[in-house]
Amino acid sequence: MEDKPRIVIAGGSGFIGHALSRFLSRRNFEVVVLTRGENETRGDSRYVNWNGKTVGAWARELDGATAVINLAGRSINCRFTERNRSEILDSRVDSTRTLANAIAGITTPPPVLVQASGIGYYRSSGENVVDESTPGGGDFMAEVCQQWEGAIDAFAFPATRKVILRIGIVLGPGGGALLVLERLTKAFLGGAAGSGRQFVSWIHMHDVIRMVLAMIERHDLAG
Repeated sequence: MEDKPRIVIAGGSGFIGHALSRFLSRRNFEVVVLTRGENETRGDSRYVNWNGKTVGAWARELDGATAVINLAGRSINCRFTERNRSEILDSRVDSTRTLANAIAGITTPPPVLVQASGIGYYRSSGENVVDESTPGGGDFMAEVCQQWEGAIDAFAFPATRKVILRIGIVLGPGGGALLVLERLTKAFLGGAAGSGRQFVSWIHMHDVIRMVLAMIERHDLAG
C-alpha cells in the first residue's frame, strides 16, 4: 500500500488544529500532531511528544513530510499579566525557532512551512484596508507577531517555501471566540460594547482550513 502524504502540525491540539487535523485526514493525508502530551493515536491522527524548545526524536516526523504547519502558542484569552505576556511571546518564538532548527537538520525537508501569525501585527486602522505593506503596530500583540514572524524570517530554507498567515479572530462551532461569546450571551452579559460600531476582523474556521490547504497545494504562494 502506498504511504499517505504526511503533514505535521505543531500546536495541533488547539481549536484550529483539531478542525484542521480532521479535515486533512479526510483528504487522505497522514496527520502527525506535535504535542506536549504522550505519544498516542487519536482517531486518524498520530500524536508525538515534543516540548517546543529542543530538537528531539520528533524531528524525524518532519523528514520527508509534505508540509509542516505551525500553530503553536499559548492562548491569548487571558489577562495580560507580566507572566502571561512572557508565556504568550516565548511559546510562539521558541517553538518557531525549534521547528526551524529541526528543518535545517533533516535530510529531506518539507516543501512548505505554513507559519501562523495574527492580525495583531497591525495597529487599529478603522475603515482603512491594510495589507502586507502596511507598517506594524506598536502595542504588545504587534510586538508578539513581529517577533513571531521574525523567528522564521531569520532562517533561509533553500528547499522549503515559507508562508506566514496573519489570521483574524476565528469563529466556528465547538470552541474559540464564538464559545466565549455564547457563554456571555447566555449569562445575559451580551449586547453592544461602547458605541457598538467597532470593527471585528473575523474569519470562519472553514475558510482558515481552505486557506491552509491552498498554501500547501499552490506552489506560487509564499511570504
